[in-house]
Amino acid sequence: MATEYSKLSNYIRTERNSKYLEVYVPPIDAAQIDELSLESVTLAGHYNKRPDLYAHDRYGDSRLWWVFTLFNRQKLRDPINDFKSGVELNIPTKSQIERLI
Repeated sequence: MATEYSKLSNYIRTERNSKYLEVYVPPIDAAQIDELSLESVTLAGHYNKRPDLYAHDRYGDSRLWWVFTLFNRQKLRDPINDFKSGVELNIPTKSQIERLI
């Protein structure tokens, strides 16, 4: 029986066979968002190692934590431990995310 993922899951577009996930396909095509329209933010101390908390405050849903890593792969190699206060991220707006999901 195949697992069904929610539309907010970062695995929603990744194919699965009877046992495993296939090669990962990001849920959002980052090319659909113009880099010039990304918003630059600096993480505050209370979000230290908490991308889920920032996703909740920013997008209204903690399950969208993976958006930060998708758009900042060079800065967030480890999506938890590299999510520190003072790190500057480029992220899409809430309306951009709602349009693509």
